[in-house]
Amino acid sequence: MLTTPAALPLDKFDWALQGLVERVPHTRGAVLLSSDGLAKSWFGLDEAAADRLAALASGLSGLADGAARLLQPNVAGELSLNVVVIDLGVVALLVCAGVEGSRLLVTADREADHGEVGYEMAKLAGGLHEHITTPARTTAALPAQ
Repeated sequence: MLTTPAALPLDKFDWALQGLVERVPHTRGAVLLSSDGLAKSWFGLDEAAADRLAALASGLSGLADGAARLLQPNVAGELSLNVVVIDLGVVALLVCAGVEGSRLLVTADREADHGEVGYEMAKLAGGLHEHITTPARTTAALPAQ
């Protein structure tokens, strides 16, 4: 069980991502991103790579959601993103749904067991549920014309 202070913003979970990468064999890095594709926390990557991978993960999630609506139009609202895997031979990218609309991306070596990585990602995302808050965004009013 995770022991952290309750109600942390998404940018305070580097420790959890580090734990995942260090615990799961052959993983390289991890990014926790907001629902709109912004890297909030990361481990094992520099900031620029985390930002690019967060944008990519957001796109992959959108494609997966679109595939769900296309393939199962009557139950699309009931489907959830489990894990999207892109196996590039030398490295793999895995993306799963997080909490509060967030996403979790992990990069792994070719030797990684995708099932194990996906399971650990889902476990981490579920374990963070009680600790994550996503502050409401405010939209500035447009000036009257």
